[in-house]
Amino acid sequence: MSKMLFGKKFTSYFIPFLIFCAVFLAFLGHNAFCDWEKWIGKEFVFREMDKCLQLYGYVDFSKTLDFSKTLNYKSYVGKRGRIIGVLNKEYLKVKLETGEIVYAYGEVPGHLSGVYFVEDYNEAKKLLGRFIWIRQDREKEQRLITKDENVSYPLKHLEKVKVFGIYTKLVGREIAPGLVKLRCHAPIQMPMDDTERKFVRFDMRHSYDESPFFLEVAKKGGVLGLIPYNRENFIEEDPYDLSGINKILITFGLKGFCLGMTLFEAEKVLKEKGIDYNLDFFPPSEWDKHGKWYIHFPYSLYLGDVADVADVVVLMEASPLSHIVYLISITSIVPPKKIEEFLMEKLGKPYKEFTIFGDKNMTWYKPGAKIDYSATKNEYSIFWITNEPLEEKSKKEAKELQSDLNKRGLKLEEWLKEQKVRRKQGFDIKQWNEQHKKEKSKAT
Repeated sequence: MSKMLFGKKFTSYFIPFLIFCAVFLAFLGHNAFCDWEKWIGKEFVFREMDKCLQLYGYVDFSKTLDFSKTLNYKSYVGKRGRIIGVLNKEYLKVKLETGEIVYAYGEVPGHLSGVYFVEDYNEAKKLLGRFIWIRQDREKEQRLITKDENVSYPLKHLEKVKVFGIYTKLVGREIAPGLVKLRCHAPIQMPMDDTERKFVRFDMRHSYDESPFFLEVAKKGGVLGLIPYNRENFIEEDPYDLSGINKILITFGLKGFCLGMTLFEAEKVLKEKGIDYNLDFFPPSEWDKHGKWYIHFPYSLYLGDVADVADVVVLMEASPLSHIVYLISITSIVPPKKIEEFLMEKLGKPYKEFTIFGDKNMTWYKPGAKIDYSATKNEYSIFWITNEPLEEKSKKEAKELQSDLNKRGLKLEEWLKEQKVRRKQGFDIKQWNEQHKKEKSKAT
């Protein structure tokens, strides 16, 4: 194992890099470059719209490539189409069920306004009658909207709701001449040459432009509403159940290491395996506002048979007070293609995959975790496994730690010295957690 991949110098560069990757991927989302060739053959349906939106028709579709006139609503609502070709890498050739040929232009890669793909609809049907968990880590807070513009309800991060239907209608309302609030589109302005109104403003409400339709869901207590169908907006498997992802980690060759373990338990495993490691605390920074513990060590990952071994660096991030591991990342300098093949074999087809500036990125959602992968061109790759409830707990503990430090008049450096002394004395973190819970319950 190269010394460049291990030790203090590595940590000072790697931790910020890992955080940057996470932020960068979140920023890109579906707005990364899209290979429309992959969409050839996909079928879609023109969506029904609220009355105030019908005037503008299907703004991403036209009978000609100049897009001076878009397809009108009444002639096409409910009709089906199939993408049959790509022109100039940005325009789509579409054949409708009537045999007519029209053209489409998607401003948001992988999404066409005013339609939904049959494939997405069939996937959504699998959720009917099931529970999903809301994700609130997007740029704008997600709310439970209703068909009434004036009625919506708050949603908590990881709140459990039940899916009972699919709502494909495009909803919105006119708030002024030429100004429309469309509750499933991002803010854009688009000239409409074939209408008296000069501009239509599509104003994001509680959703995102990539969402093809809504899921009808019920909160605890019977409150009903709509959430946009977008895998980034919810989790399909119980995020609090770590058994699924920890079984996957075993198949990765990480037997003994798991999400939800404490740093003490991780150290015990490392000592039993005779592996050297570094353990330290990463303070809040411009990259990440939340402090955390981390432990990293060199490891041998078997990519196939015993002879196919990759030297990697494993990093585990843990919460500041309870020391519980919520993220495990693996960095390798072997050819990224080998790591990608390894991940595809273990995890199957990724939910999201894109390449930007030559760097490949993939995302999987598995029971108990989100798995992200990023690789630079033929240099190195990194993939990280995150449990969101534990990550959220770590963020809360970071705030609690800062509050405790302020009350005690301690600097972070002084607190870290205390922690090191406790560790040498064989500090039992589980016992401390129990005591901490009792103290908090008495205070409340």
